[in-house]
Amino acid sequence: MKATLDLAAIKVAYAAASKDTRPILQHVKIGNGEIIACDGFILARRKIITEPETEEVMLVNAATILKTHKMLGGEQLIIESKEDGVAIISNEEEDSPLISIQLLQAEYPEYEQITPTSERKAYVVLSTFYLAKLLKIADLEKSTIVKIKVREPNEPVEILSHETTVYIMPYFSPEEGNV
Repeated sequence: MKATLDLAAIKVAYAAASKDTRPILQHVKIGNGEIIACDGFILARRKIITEPETEEVMLVNAATILKTHKMLGGEQLIIESKEDGVAIISNEEEDSPLISIQLLQAEYPEYEQITPTSERKAYVVLSTFYLAKLLKIADLEKSTIVKIKVREPNEPVEILSHETTVYIMPYFSPEEGNV
């Protein structure tokens, strides 16, 4: 199998686990036309181009993807599986070095059960400026966990942390619909 990762797909690797206590989650799953990374709390996935379209799956260390992209540069990484659990990574340039890596031979955890399958009732659009301000108000010094509750369309969104609750009131935007 050959997978082409654009810059956005490469960034999926940041969602992989960074601690050695979760070795399988330190890898990204590439196959079935997508790249997936999960650390047990965050799940990131993106559609990618794979050739040929097969059921084959590659588990590639996320840190290897990020370091290789930093080393090779370019707009894309190409990962091609070979025999005996080995893959070759290169970029789109003709004179790109070929980097050989070992693929992990394991089963990636089932993640489909946490992926929503029904049509979403609502979505939230926040500017990064206001999100940073809201998180500051939520007083992250006392808690490292922030809960974001989205209930129904046109209902306030709640951001909860420790003893602080921040409400984001909905508004109507003709370009976006109900938010």
